[in-house]
Amino acid sequence: METQKGKDEVPGGSGKVPEDSKKPHALPTKLGELQAILQPLHDAPQTKEEIERILDGLRLQYDDLLGTLDYYQISPKGAPDWDAIEEALTLKVIESISKLKKPALLLIPPMDPGSMVDRINSRTGSGMKMERGRDNDLWNSGREEDYDKWAVSVVTGEREVKDDPTMQRGSYADTAQAWVDGYKANGIGVMDNARAYIALSMNGVRTGKPIDESTRTILNPTNLVEYSPTEHEEGRHPNPGETSELAFGRTQDGDIVQLSTESGYNSTDFIDELRVRGMVKVI
Repeated sequence: METQKGKDEVPGGSGKVPEDSKKPHALPTKLGELQAILQPLHDAPQTKEEIERILDGLRLQYDDLLGTLDYYQISPKGAPDWDAIEEALTLKVIESISKLKKPALLLIPPMDPGSMVDRINSRTGSGMKMERGRDNDLWNSGREEDYDKWAVSVVTGEREVKDDPTMQRGSYADTAQAWVDGYKANGIGVMDNARAYIALSMNGVRTGKPIDESTRTILNPTNLVEYSPTEHEEGRHPNPGETSELAFGRTQDGDIVQLSTESGYNSTDFIDELRVRGMVKVI
């Protein structure tokens, strides 16, 4: 004789629902907690098709970058091929890349920043020179860099990084830190060296799509510190690896890539033009 299943019995089974399973699940009590749970799920590539779309886009950019190297007469000898880059693009790396605005692949040659600028000049005739081309505090965020190795990164590729008024603070250093913190909250690093910026600029100039014509990208956002006139007068200086001097990049007249510095104390000139680009290192 068939009997009706009780409401606590498992459909299709013979036992009772465990008591623990009848207890309500703990739910986030604040909207912020719920957003913190959902945001990573929203940001991460959700499907195989989306991952393939990102990879296909980067592969097309790689082929284009080889054309950029040729345009500036930079030998691709020793450069990572696409297979090596694709192997380094783990799911974790792809997830970070998916959070960048208009991801741009960079193939950075084994050259110091000054030499890279010279290659731009050789094609554009701008005559722009880069002062203190090996000053690591300005052009490599206080780190020693091996200029003899190729590097591969993916960066924010927007020609003009969109304004975020909440990032513009009272000083260059505070503004830089606000941008760094914003990217860090999303698990993304920042462009913090001149070589990456010049590589991005090279492709922009070659393709007629220059970057930063109305904005300026901070190139030393992670080691820029505030420095008061009093400290300057008393001969006090930032710690080793830090600097109070703002290093930034921009493009003028479509093909003149300008890398400049500005005193970091008692100055807010063009602070509303300053931006920081996100960066994900691949190789």
